[in-house]
Amino acid sequence: MMMTVLTTTGTVLALGVLLLMALSSVLPDLWEVRRHSRKAARRSTS
Repeated sequence: MMMTVLTTTGTVLALGVLLLMALSSVLPDLWEVRRHSRKAARRSTS
């Protein structure tokens, strides 16, 4: 019983770490794209 709980926790933790790594690598790109698109929109409206 204890072993399954440990393996489940380990799997969840590993998945969480993978998700965090993926998010940290993707989020800056999204931020840049959003900033550039906002600049472009501002440029086109002016």
